[in-house]
Amino acid sequence: MWKYLSLLSLSFLFLGPSAAQTIPNAQACTAQHLVTGQLVNVRQRIGDSSYWAHSQWDQDGWPSITYASTYFALPPIMQVFTSVHECGHLVEQTMNEFEANCFALANLDLTNQEINFIANYHHSIGPLPLQYGGSGAAFWQGTVQMCP
Repeated sequence: MWKYLSLLSLSFLFLGPSAAQTIPNAQACTAQHLVTGQLVNVRQRIGDSSYWAHSQWDQDGWPSITYASTYFALPPIMQVFTSVHECGHLVEQTMNEFEANCFALANLDLTNQEINFIANYHHSIGPLPLQYGGSGAAFWQGTVQMCP
């Protein structure tokens, strides 16, 4: 029994605490490392954010997505959409929220029912900062106007 407990303890040393926590519906993402220029797997972690999630480059140049506690209350399709939206910021190297939404729509194989759910969810959000158009409805309207 001690042998198994030791192996379990060793696995936590190598995986770290964030690996023991899962992020539901987070999608794999690769983006350019700012220092090496190589495509790397994006670090995905749970942490503080003013939004459902946010993307950034860590101090070492590694791309990362941080998921806030509010992300975990989202419906599953909104979690998927949010994850790919944040990936879009990193892949496209853009801070533009509408472009990130376009990236998510272009890279997810969504049904019409799922798109309608995402649209209705955005419409239900209410006021948002200006970078999102000022409201959930404006955010979605701007997304539809921008995306091909």
